[in-house]
Amino acid sequence: MALEIWRRELGLVGKMLALDSRNFHGWGYRMKVISQLERLSTEMNSPNVSMTETEFTYTTKMIESNLSNFSAWHRRSKLIPKLLEERKANHTERRDLLDKELELIQRALWADPDSKDQSLWFYHQYLIGNFETEPPQDSIVPGLLIEDRLTYLKAQIEDLKDMLDGAETCKWIYQRLIDLALMSKSLNDRWAADASDVASWIDNLAELDPLRKGRWDDLKSHFNHSILK
Repeated sequence: MALEIWRRELGLVGKMLALDSRNFHGWGYRMKVISQLERLSTEMNSPNVSMTETEFTYTTKMIESNLSNFSAWHRRSKLIPKLLEERKANHTERRDLLDKELELIQRALWADPDSKDQSLWFYHQYLIGNFETEPPQDSIVPGLLIEDRLTYLKAQIEDLKDMLDGAETCKWIYQRLIDLALMSKSLNDRWAADASDVASWIDNLAELDPLRKGRWDDLKSHFNHSILK
């Protein structure tokens, strides 16, 4: 009886999100419903307890229908560690998933490079976190070699530099280029882009984001000091 009630609730919240796909209250309730369904399935010794795979597929569907769905991107980031654990994914399979997710977010960013929508950039930030000097504990690819991280960073920088053409007023591109350059510097003490490019990105960012001009001026000062060493 209880299982059937929660199944009906899942259908109900699915209809609600079909009408308002970005409603974060709906996404929050869907997570509660999924949790209850998994709990009851466990108690009933069901052979298919986890709904991680189906929920991951659901986020893909919702993202494809609306790229600006912050809740769907956020939910996806929370499902990936559990998904990899349940799949017992090895290093190659984890890298394959990372590559596919980078391809997905890059397609989304290229769909509207000049967009001010932050949801895509937040998910991109989640993915490039795998290339940090100290990646998060739930990294998609633990133990990624430094040379591999540098290769990923360089590819991301080149892609975003291309994206700037026609989207010169999008501050998020400049900010992410700087993030990537700083990551590369922290990994091998070298800039992954020409010094003139990095300086130009900081200047453009300061102009586009005047409320944080002091922050960007400080970054420019640290950058100038670093290249003089």
